[in-house]
Amino acid sequence: MYDISTLAVMAQQSNTNAPFAFTGVINTVQNVGGSVFAPDGTTLYSAFNTAANTTPPPPALASTLLVNDPRNLAIRLGIRLPESIVAKMVMLSDGSEAWGLSDSGLIHMPLGKLYEYPIVAPETTTVFLAQDACNRGVALGTLKVNNLGKGRLTYNVVPPGTAALVYQQSSGLAPSNITFSMEPGRSGVSRLPGTNMWTGAGTVQGTPLSVTLSSPEAINIPPVIRVYMNYRQSDQRGVIYPVATGPNGTEGLQDILLDEARGKVYLTNSAYNRVEVFDIAKQHFVDPIPVGQLPHQMAMAGDGRTLYVANTGGEGISIVDLELGRVVDAVQFPPLPRSGTAAAITPRAIAMGLFGLQILMSDGSQWKVVQGNQAVIRPADSITPVRLAGSPNLGMVATPDNRYILTLNGTGIAYVYDSLTDTYITQRQLITGTIQGYYGVLGAGTANSFFLVGGLILSQSLTTIGGSAQPSATSTTPIPGGGIGPGGGGIVTVVNTGNRNVASVTPLNDSEFLRLTTPVRQAITTATRDDSRTTLERVNLVTGETTVSGLVPENPPVSVFGTTRSNTPPHQMVVDAAGTTAYVITLSGLSVIPLVTTSPNTRPAIDTPGGVVNATDGSTSNIRPGSFIIITGLNLAGAATADSIPPPTVLGGSCVTFGDQAVPLLSTSPGEIQAQVPNNLRSGTQVVQVRSLGTAQESDAVLVTIRP
Repeated sequence: MYDISTLAVMAQQSNTNAPFAFTGVINTVQNVGGSVFAPDGTTLYSAFNTAANTTPPPPALASTLLVNDPRNLAIRLGIRLPESIVAKMVMLSDGSEAWGLSDSGLIHMPLGKLYEYPIVAPETTTVFLAQDACNRGVALGTLKVNNLGKGRLTYNVVPPGTAALVYQQSSGLAPSNITFSMEPGRSGVSRLPGTNMWTGAGTVQGTPLSVTLSSPEAINIPPVIRVYMNYRQSDQRGVIYPVATGPNGTEGLQDILLDEARGKVYLTNSAYNRVEVFDIAKQHFVDPIPVGQLPHQMAMAGDGRTLYVANTGGEGISIVDLELGRVVDAVQFPPLPRSGTAAAITPRAIAMGLFGLQILMSDGSQWKVVQGNQAVIRPADSITPVRLAGSPNLGMVATPDNRYILTLNGTGIAYVYDSLTDTYITQRQLITGTIQGYYGVLGAGTANSFFLVGGLILSQSLTTIGGSAQPSATSTTPIPGGGIGPGGGGIVTVVNTGNRNVASVTPLNDSEFLRLTTPVRQAITTATRDDSRTTLERVNLVTGETTVSGLVPENPPVSVFGTTRSNTPPHQMVVDAAGTTAYVITLSGLSVIPLVTTSPNTRPAIDTPGGVVNATDGSTSNIRPGSFIIITGLNLAGAATADSIPPPTVLGGSCVTFGDQAVPLLSTSPGEIQAQVPNNLRSGTQVVQVRSLGTAQESDAVLVTIRP
């Protein structure tokens, strides 16, 4: 799809944006199919060939009508057609009927009556099952399956092929429910702490389990349901907020950015062509911001209001006004010669300097933005080549003050850019030989105090002062006075990665940083030297001390084994300015992890006596099923207020349990929780506790009498 004013490629149709399973990728060589815009411009209908590219060419496979978002080609629906569309499509001026040239001649599509036919539509495509301190029994999740259109719609669940997940349909006729359950002690299933990792009943290495539906009446291809089963141990801390991503390819959550001024966390979701917005105060996701095709890296302008989003599925960079919450402009690239066979040149990495946005394109070329939205090619310098090698595996990250930018190419060479001189000032080959583990992880300390490339810790001149280039290697001997701290004169101590994979990093200040690590092992069944779970570590570069800030609730989006190389987005973790909370992209979505050092003094504690009272009359003797209650004490939860119905059972990082049943929470704070006793709770004596998922601690039990 082209921008007619510049002929820049805005987006390329991609199966990675589909919520349903594709039989194959779209064939861009044997170009068969057609498309047409709805007259009002709100929808784009298209059908393209997904048959493999062979010689001689096979028959076209373009029998799925794609219902697209015309702004960025995100696929909303896939409608089954009786045969393939092989050429042009046309539509009436009112959008009610369309025709396309097909295998046998002409196919008629009554698009104006599309929703008069049965359309299978699950309420969500993500099911998250958690077995943790707030749910110690069988983890259950109910998914409602609706009929988006009209008429009779029957459906069936295709068996997932493993005993690790159990499902049950309330009915085979929509609307109805599917109940999924994860049984932690199920025979033959040995679960590893961390989402979707188990042996027995098949071996799954940390990927979501895809569940498909089938329906003989539905005119659409049913969306794939991705099931995450999170089994955690009692010392794993943090709260997980799942995010739906697509079932095709590796596109998903790519980048994360913290906007403390607005109380928001932004995450690019390349599977759905949008920026997810997490509200810190409300503690849930709010309306996302649609952007371009396959958004990856983000950068915040100096005004604190403008967000740049690099769209790797097109040739554009979206400019978002964060006050308005929408795209208001795009970076304008100059017209470039294009040959008929040349692929689109897309922005792969961006970072903000003091005087504008710096850009790396998929062909390795370097650009910058001037006058707000005009892209110009960077002049040649003596440090970087005209085109960086190893594209498109390129990454950039700026220091917190935006003065310096660390750039990494795809072959282990790093470069440092200085905004004040508007040029690159140094470069170094950091990794030689076969690259292993997570490649592309980047971090930059304040005041140019240090740089991080995977497991390596570097001075401002890119001299290695700690860590290792490969996960299984030993530490490099440090250089005294190698640049740690603003003055660069600190005594540097050896910092070892502990033979662990470094999955993401983020600076805390000019001498400390956080890193997310996983154990090095050949296979999921291999014993590890240290903790087999994903760990959040705090590293002090002055003292050389490494402390465990917490065992996180689930694994990174990708788990690596053996000598595998995993090309990883550079920035998947941020920390608030106070250094109290980390926000991390993990397998099923966003993990919010408190960084407080736990001790007996940080445990939740319910006041005794009288810590649980009826909210209406303040009594301890009038608590009944359905009553609103107030719980007082210390360290109960973070400050949060529920704004959804039904209210959540986890809020402010904590839950309240009567027995082992978590109750709905209305508001939380360190000193008070407002909640409701469930209507189905039995009368009699109940054991009440406050359990913090955030800090992996729980209060002593108190006894509460529930009256009939």
